[in-house]
Amino acid sequence: MRLTEMTTVPPQLAFEPVGLDAVAPGLTSGEVQVWLLPLNGPPVALARLMETLDPEEQARAERLGRRVDQQAFVAAHGLTRLLLARALGAEPAELRFQTGPHGKPRLSGRTMPWFNLAHSGEWALLAISPDAEVGVDLEEMRDLPDLENVATAHFAPGELAALARLDPALRRDAFYACWTRKEAHVKALGLGLLAELDRFEVSLDPGAAPAVLSIDGSAKAAEGWQLCAFQPVAGFWACVAIEWPHVAFRGFRLA
Repeated sequence: MRLTEMTTVPPQLAFEPVGLDAVAPGLTSGEVQVWLLPLNGPPVALARLMETLDPEEQARAERLGRRVDQQAFVAAHGLTRLLLARALGAEPAELRFQTGPHGKPRLSGRTMPWFNLAHSGEWALLAISPDAEVGVDLEEMRDLPDLENVATAHFAPGELAALARLDPALRRDAFYACWTRKEAHVKALGLGLLAELDRFEVSLDPGAAPAVLSIDGSAKAAEGWQLCAFQPVAGFWACVAIEWPHVAFRGFRLA
């Protein structure tokens, strides 16, 4: 298939509904759990989640100016605690977190599970793995008048060439597909803002299998990376990345 004939039907990850009070599924080696979390829950649920946060998290929530931002923070971080605690057979308030060298959160005093959180708009995605560091990105699509400039500043040469070959009507989807794949990759590495996004190349066809194509020009260096790219809800693009062979991605939607 030529890029000019790129399909506009994106791949999907099926999300199994799970109630807030249901028992979370156990972690299985070779499987990444991907949780789709609503951030606009009812006040009773948000108050309950607020109680699970540690004093620093509670202070961070209270410092946010807008109430909608406070609620989103409480929901995202409280649900992360809840789901990690259920996977570990612990209480959410008992969990302690620390940050890696470049700010990526991890559980204190434990070697696993690895997890990563992303949120955009009224949704969050949480990825949990028992095997290796994992990265996730979620972006609500919006019109980007400076799309080409942003791509030029951050995309690898091969990605720029592939984007330029597309019909203009397809470029926004391709841009967000590429961006979320790159962000998920660097978040799995824990590099944060230090990452040089143009040093590695990913596929950008929204309708084809996602992949890390090369790292520093080497296709071999990209072997072993697994990507799961999808649209969790209309108007959003997302990706999960892990450097672990033959991974299965299992989706859950908190109901």
